[in-house]
Formats: sequence, structure tokens, C-alpha cells
Amino acid sequence: MWNKGRKDLLASIKTLHPKSRVIGLSVIIIEVPFITAIYRLPESQVIWAIIGFALILIAAIAAVVMIELRQMNDDPPVSKNEEPRLSHTEVKNYDLGKSIDFYQVIAEGYDERNSSYLKMAHRSVIEIVERKINQSGKAHSNILDLGGGTGRLIVEHFFNKEGISWFYLDKCEAMASLFKKNLKNTKLATDVKMGDLVDASELYEERFFDLVIVSFVLTSMEKLPSFNAIVDLLVEDGVLIVADIDHSYTISIPDYSVLVNDETHVLHPKPINPLSLCEDLGKLGMRVISARPVLKDEEDYAFCLEFIGPRALDEKI
Repeated sequence: MWNKGRKDLLASIKTLHPKSRVIGLSVIIIEVPFITAIYRLPESQVIWAIIGFALILIAAIAAVVMIELRQMNDDPPVSKNEEPRLSHTEVKNYDLGKSIDFYQVIAEGYDERNSSYLKMAHRSVIEIVERKINQSGKAHSNILDLGGGTGRLIVEHFFNKEGISWFYLDKCEAMASLFKKNLKNTKLATDVKMGDLVDASELYEERFFDLVIVSFVLTSMEKLPSFNAIVDLLVEDGVLIVADIDHSYTISIPDYSVLVNDETHVLHPKPINPLSLCEDLGKLGMRVISARPVLKDEEDYAFCLEFIGPRALDEKI
């Protein structure tokens, strides 16, 4: 019966977060030596030894509870467990060719599901945009947001900022509708268009934008846009910002799952390698001037890359 209890305990520990497993196994490892040692202690010291072990056990349980609660509250945007998959729910899978249909369904409540790690990556984008605007010396800046979504994570920070025009392009009607809703009663000058990112060069004139943002879009695209065409949209000292989920995280957790009205919707994102992006854009004369990783449990989760053209880079040097 004792052995069965230990087997059940070990089975339960295997289901926990890696950090919790280390704590649980450590307690089990010291248990046997502790019991053996207790028999060798004088009777007057046994009670103190038991109290000491009890305190260690309480601290271990508290640590495990905190780790598990934090893990439950941490809700990554690309995760098999983003929403609970109940046994009675239907599962609908989307390939990248149907990604717009996926986002059309999950748009409502999209921002509330975003994790702190995702927000950290978006914060990096915001900081780059702010720095570029402040350092440009221009009275007005034009910013193109390709796949702008609801506007809550990045654009919201600039809703009441003057001296910029925000050009928005997204193919998902539900996301664009939420963007317009969030934009009400703000001072931000905007131009909202519905369309595919691959057609951006046909929708906007060349050498017009001070910044172009491609944030958490590429992993959801069946066909990547022409970066050559995107680079051509930038002014000479323009900046291109590319942020997304790191390819290693997408490979390890290949499903983006969301529960909507008792139905689980699953998109299978495309792994995007930041080094490959740097190589591809480098061939177009673009250079990385900042690269910011976002880590989750000490592993690469997302990235934010800032590119600038060769002429602008020469002037900075």
C-alpha cells in the first residue's frame, strides 16, 4: 500500500510544471534519509526534527501552488492549452490558408487572452516607435501598421498623440471593426484599409512611411509578403519593425487554440526564424540595429527586430 501511494504521488508529480516537479522530487528524495535519521536521534530531538521537516514540506507545497497558479494564469497566444479543451467540445482546425476565418471567429476577446510575454514583445515595438518619432526631428511621421489587429496592444499607446498619421491594413473584418471601435474619441489621425499584406505595395505610394510595423502577423500567413516591396515603402531613413513568435516556440507548441462558445478553434502557425529574416532583409540592404528577445521559462518565446536602410545607417555612423 505504501509503494502504491508513492507510485500515485510520482504519477501526479509528472503532470506538474518542470519547476514544481523538481521541488516534489526533492522532497521525496530526502524523505527516506530523514526517516532513517530520525530513529537514530535522541528522543528529545525527534520532535524538533519532525517540526523542521514539516516546515520544509509546507514551504515546498506553497512553492508548488504558487508555480502552478502562475502557470494557469499565464495564457500564451500560441499554446495547446490556451483555452481548456473540454471533452464535449468540437474542434475545428484551420490551415494558414484559412487564418482569416480563424481570426474572424476569435476576434472578440482576443486582447484579453494575450499573455504577459506577448505584451512584453509589443512593449518593445512601442519603445522603438517612440524613439524613432522623438529622434526624427520631423513635425509629422507616417506609420504603416500591417496586420494591425484590434489596435489595443500597440496603437492604443498613440491614440492621443499628435504629429503622426497611422495607416492601418488588415484583412480580417472583425479585427478592423474592433480597431475602429477602440479608436473612437481619440485624437489619432488614421487611414484604415481592408486588404492583404501581400498587396501593400499596390495600396500605398513608395518612399512615404517613416515606420512600417509587421507585428505578430507572419506566423499566420500562408504566403509571406514581398519584403522588397515593403522596404520600398520606407523613406530613406525609415525603420522597419518585425516582431513575432520565435520559430523554436512555434515548433515545440504548434497549435494556437482558442475556445469560443464551446467550440475549440485551432490554427497551425508557420515557424518564423528571426535569423532567416535578418538574412533576407540584409540582401535588400537593410541592417538590424536592435534585436530584442522575449524569454519564457528561460527559452526563446518571441522576438522584436528593428531594421534600417544602408544610407540611413551610414549617416548614423
